[in-house]
Amino acid sequence: MNEDRPLLIVGNSVRYLAQSAARSGYAVTGVDLFSDRDTEAVCHVAIKAEQTDPAGLVATCFEVQRSHKTPWLFGAGFEAEPDQLQQLIPLGRCLGNSYQTLKLLADAESLFSLLDDLGIAYPRVQFQRPAVTDGWLIKKSGSCGGIGVHFINSGSHSSGPHYYQRYIAGVICSITFLANGSEVQVLGINQLFARDTVRGDFNYAGSLSHFDPGQAVITQMQSVALKLTKALQLRGANGIDFVLANGRVQLLDLNARPSATLELYDQQHHLGGVSLHIAACEGVLKRSPVNSRVRGSHIFYAPQDLTIGQIDWPAWCSDLPPAGTSVQQGSPVCGLHASGINRTQVLERLRDRKGRIARFIASSSREAA
Repeated sequence: MNEDRPLLIVGNSVRYLAQSAARSGYAVTGVDLFSDRDTEAVCHVAIKAEQTDPAGLVATCFEVQRSHKTPWLFGAGFEAEPDQLQQLIPLGRCLGNSYQTLKLLADAESLFSLLDDLGIAYPRVQFQRPAVTDGWLIKKSGSCGGIGVHFINSGSHSSGPHYYQRYIAGVICSITFLANGSEVQVLGINQLFARDTVRGDFNYAGSLSHFDPGQAVITQMQSVALKLTKALQLRGANGIDFVLANGRVQLLDLNARPSATLELYDQQHHLGGVSLHIAACEGVLKRSPVNSRVRGSHIFYAPQDLTIGQIDWPAWCSDLPPAGTSVQQGSPVCGLHASGINRTQVLERLRDRKGRIARFIASSSREAA
């Protein structure tokens, strides 16, 4: 860790970004909502924001970061309130997309107007509640990770600005890419998983690298990434989520920041994903060596309210909550990771590890009670 290379990272959860940046030699100040054990282990300073909204994250940054020459980057958490990022400009250079870009993306009408102008397909949307609600979703504007997305007839409602979108049954996939404002470098195509779409739970539950939908579909995804990069002058690592049905992809979300899938490709470059992101922000698209090994991740959600006890966490776990942490039913507990020679092997390993960690957590929770 080199204190002459300070870097502030802020977001809902910055564990992966902090690990990757530390591997590149940065002295990381990490500000998020969890300050997990593995986040603290790699940060020069790691702080948990007490106020759990974008304004709270920003306020915490100013509490711990006094230098006005510290570069900073952001993860998930500012999609609905991008103006908060503007408050961080006095600290130093933003290594990422501008708050103006995120502001456009947070305005659903502006976003879909842009997609229409660029000829980019997306599931049908409308801003008035459909007369017949079957097969329609209500989506919170500026949401991320599937939070704030429900079937209209589920009884759940999204507070704040929202819109309605036609549900399309298909494979959820994404493209992870680097951008320098005018060009793109694709890192990988991924399959994404939600917690339980059949029951209307669209919360992000994990991803799998090296998804192969066929060259025609990949070409469609690359074209969308390039169009949006040129239109929005995207920089750094970005991700676009799609639904794939009948050989055609339709855009669901643009994550104009390093997305969770960047971690799937971190080991392919000797300095990691954050170094690729920073280089792209500076205009350089570094090619990452091709690696055929499939990597996958899974978020373990609490099956009921629990208190985390002492756990000897396996190496394939991440986002490790300190002992004594209370976790509400349905909230994320930790992340699980696996790699293998093909998707079947990786999915089997993730299923096995999900069962094992469930037993560890249940046992520790009983001891902590």
